[in-house]
Amino acid sequence: MALIFFSSLLIAYSGAMMPGPMLAVVVTESPKQGFKAGPLVVLGHAMLELALLVALVIGFGSLLERGGASRRRTVVGGIVSSLSNPYWTIWWATIGMGLLTKAYAIGVAGLVAFYVGHILGDLTWYSAVSGIVAAGRRWITPRVYRTMLMVAAAFLLALAGWFLYSGIVFVA
Repeated sequence: MALIFFSSLLIAYSGAMMPGPMLAVVVTESPKQGFKAGPLVVLGHAMLELALLVALVIGFGSLLERGGASRRRTVVGGIVSSLSNPYWTIWWATIGMGLLTKAYAIGVAGLVAFYVGHILGDLTWYSAVSGIVAAGRRWITPRVYRTMLMVAAAFLLALAGWFLYSGIVFVA
């Protein structure tokens, strides 16, 4: 059980530390909501992953917690950013499914250890990111912050364009 938990925790960091849509939501929401943005995004992500885990094991769907409008928006941001990230799908189709299969062989306790370890990895990483970003808002003006987001967005768009171009060139 401990092996499943700790391997899930450590492997979760491999996904959580990948720059992607979840990190973008955490960085966008942290100046507005502070440290709690990271845990709220992970809540949305955890809800999605719990639904996936349940769907893979016994075949039925998801739950969405009620909350205030801004918190609900951030939770939904965790769901949408996870679903829109191709890395999330690839991770679950490969590493996640392998770990889930091993955990399932042990039973419900194995599934719980896997899930808790995995979500704890995401929660600790994104909580740290949101805490750092929220603390940094004292030194970063809204204008500087918007500029940083625009530069990051432009970089991601350029990177997407490069990948698209490379895919077309190498396929042709």
